[in-house]
Amino acid sequence: MRHVLLAAGSLAALAGLWAIAHHFVLSMHYADSDFFTFWLGGRFVVSGLDPYDPALWTAAHGQYGAVWIPNPAYVYPLPLAVLMAPLGAMDLLTAYNLWVILSALMLLAACWIIFGRPSLRSDMPYLIPWLAGALLFRPAIVTLRNGQFGGFLLLVLVGGTALAARRRDGWAGVVFGLLSLKPALGLPILGLVAVWMLSRRRWRFIAGLLTSLILLFLLGWLYDPHWVSRLAGSGSPKLVFNVGYFPTAWGLGTALCAGRGTCAWWAGAGLSGAALLAFGAAVYVKRSSLETWGAASLVVPVALFASPYVGAYDLLLLLLPIGVSLRCLRVRGTPYLIVASLPIWIDLASLILVLVAARVGLDLWSATLDLLTLTLVWWALELPPFDQTATPRMPAS
Repeated sequence: MRHVLLAAGSLAALAGLWAIAHHFVLSMHYADSDFFTFWLGGRFVVSGLDPYDPALWTAAHGQYGAVWIPNPAYVYPLPLAVLMAPLGAMDLLTAYNLWVILSALMLLAACWIIFGRPSLRSDMPYLIPWLAGALLFRPAIVTLRNGQFGGFLLLVLVGGTALAARRRDGWAGVVFGLLSLKPALGLPILGLVAVWMLSRRRWRFIAGLLTSLILLFLLGWLYDPHWVSRLAGSGSPKLVFNVGYFPTAWGLGTALCAGRGTCAWWAGAGLSGAALLAFGAAVYVKRSSLETWGAASLVVPVALFASPYVGAYDLLLLLLPIGVSLRCLRVRGTPYLIVASLPIWIDLASLILVLVAARVGLDLWSATLDLLTLTLVWWALELPPFDQTATPRMPAS
């Protein structure tokens, strides 16, 4: 009987999620969304068409009712289009509904893994504000609304880190390789993670990562043997043109230099280099005590800050270092109100930065969320080491 009730409850929850997602999607012109690009890539694969052909790509927008054409051709790795083929086989509305639900579930799953194994009696007062803060985090809202890819990438990042923390390095490397499906975001993270793993001589992780990258290359090669060069041709102009106009060190350089070209480039390069040097120094200083979750928590904000091309929705990955920091603080007995309120304060900071972006006209200052998160991580790591398998308890009043 218990299993029947559980199944019925799950079906009811999924039906409710579908109704919410359907209403959510219908409230906007969903053909002019970020998801449309991912869906159309899968649609091209299902139809046997070339997504890197500008003429076909542009014509398909009109065919499916899209007015906004952000890119002249597909700007993501071909393996992503192949993996999105099941959604591409559906009509756009159904695929979008399903993707919103999957993204929400992946986001919640990632937050659950970060939180650790909860004991409902002692952890519920921490779990509720953590999940509420994650769902109200501005990048999470944008990700779900626009159908972005962040929920999947966050789950990959968290899942790979969890596997590495359990010393299942081969599988961790395979999972981490999936971050390359969004190169501008994934490659900086993979580079820093690989450096840390090499410093620890964890060769199985490197072998798993290389295996994953090779398999993804072959997945695209089976469809188009020249997909890498064609991706470089379609994606490079966008990357070069948009450097300095997104919430990264390069965007802050643009803001600090009032858009002056040479000054902005030097400022962006300087800030990016300083972040990378800070990461190297932190890893060196903490070389004897830094464990996998702590290393990942340093990697994410530094990689997001130093990357030349990261959208505000990509800051969703900051939930990993934020969640790990909160876990550190609660296990070490930090006052409950501080731990429980931190997610809300971070949400408030992200919303204030939206107002700044609206006033300035460009969302550049959201890069300070990376620095705020990095400060939080360092504060948490400076506290005495803790047992990540321990079950936290609410501090006595």
